[in-house]
Amino acid sequence: MDAREGQSYPEKREGPREYPLEGPSLSSACYAAFAAVMVVLAFLAVVIHLVSLVFPARQADGDPAVVAAIAAAARHAGAQVTHIEEAP
Repeated sequence: MDAREGQSYPEKREGPREYPLEGPSLSSACYAAFAAVMVVLAFLAVVIHLVSLVFPARQADGDPAVVAAIAAAARHAGAQVTHIEEAP
């Protein structure tokens, strides 16, 4: 008695593969991967939003770039900056 007796095997096919590959199509795999990436990015966006609510950014007294530009312009003009006030 043969050990394989009673078992059904697919017939051999001619060509590069003996058995065809079966599984999800390439397009459905791409859609699933895209959806997974979007879910992960949405989760990270929510986490970043919650962290920014817990630890709010400090309010700066003035923009350091503006202060440096005013000081540099005053040095070239021979003046001295004593007070910087933002116009309304």
